[in-house]
Amino acid sequence: MIDVKYHNHCYREVFSLVEGIAEGFDGKCLSRSSVLRKADNKVLQAKIANKIGFSTPDYCLTNSPHLLKSYLDEDIIVKPLSIGVVEDEQHKEIVQANLFDKSKSISTLKFCPTYFQKYSKKQYEVRIATIDEVLFSVKIEPEKEE
Repeated sequence: MIDVKYHNHCYREVFSLVEGIAEGFDGKCLSRSSVLRKADNKVLQAKIANKIGFSTPDYCLTNSPHLLKSYLDEDIIVKPLSIGVVEDEQHKEIVQANLFDKSKSISTLKFCPTYFQKYSKKQYEVRIATIDEVLFSVKIEPEKEE
């Protein structure tokens, strides 16, 4: 076992190896790291969705508590800009979209840009991917409460 202080370095080295192999492959590769990073980025997703004519909820990308206060009169959700993981030696948390808790302090917002979006009550969500100009969609239905 290696010392914990080397874990991030080893992770980056393994990731660099896999990324180099995938990015250097001359054929079609659906899992190139550069493609996955673009597909995962909420800022780029919003820009492309608007550009191709999709209807998207209003959103605010900010690290300003002052600016966010103007959105707090509505229900909003908070999302990471990409896949979020927070960890230390004992715990690992996955950061995902959540209804924003207005009772929490927003003073630490200044340390990290964050994606806020107007909450929309919905029956389902749709995810769409394009490959060579062919659209693939999937319907995601919320879990039924018992």
